[in-house]
Amino acid sequence: MQLLPLHMDTVFSLPNEADRATYLRSLVQSFGCNYICLWFYLPQPNQSRLYFLDGYYDEETNAIGSSTGSLARRLFDEYRQEVFFIVNDRVPGMAFVNEQLYRELNESELQRMASAAVQQQFYKVIN
Repeated sequence: MQLLPLHMDTVFSLPNEADRATYLRSLVQSFGCNYICLWFYLPQPNQSRLYFLDGYYDEETNAIGSSTGSLARRLFDEYRQEVFFIVNDRVPGMAFVNEQLYRELNESELQRMASAAVQQQFYKVIN
């Protein structure tokens, strides 16, 4: 796969899962972040929601100790199973509501803006 310019919308135009995984891995490595998640929007009558579409957690870089690494992986997998209401001051809904292509947050902002307990636990373990 030829690497495309680093634009978040590019990931949605990739033809297959393997190309998308490679692209997500390149984004994580390029930006030096721990993980990336893509969420899809599902409008519903009373409350619209975001569901996990795809993501990548950099286990190699983040495996400080085997127990810490496996805990982080387990929490990431649980985090991906969550369904999130789209809320303006919570992650991941805030970027969607405010039409932001991406959003960088520091550790304290992530903790404060987390939508779920497993999300907060994941943030604590990886930071």
